[in-house]
Amino acid sequence: LVFNPPWLPMDTHTNIDKAMYYEPGFFDEFFRQGYEHLTSHTTIAILFSNFASVAGISHEHPVEKEITQNKRFALVEKFEKPIQQKPSSRKNWLEKIREEEKAELWILQKQPHSA
Repeated sequence: LVFNPPWLPMDTHTNIDKAMYYEPGFFDEFFRQGYEHLTSHTTIAILFSNFASVAGISHEHPVEKEITQNKRFALVEKFEKPIQQKPSSRKNWLEKIREEEKAELWILQKQPHSA
């Protein structure tokens, strides 16, 4: 299963917003339903970004939270690649964020139901 969710926590008001922002409970619901409906040992690839963290928008990483707190899915592998996009001259406030931002690929595996 490949999942490319929104990267920024924020309330949504339109369908376009839902492509860019995730509301509270979005990831909890995704992982809960995934655990409920996927077969044992299913692998999930999640493309994400640390933008919300480096921009100071959120200090909670939803994928890390799932792995460390809920333990329904285990980390198989994680890849990170620096974002090398230069902000426009009109958005120089983005420069420091872009220097620290990384694209992340999380490979998770569903854990068997505990008895």
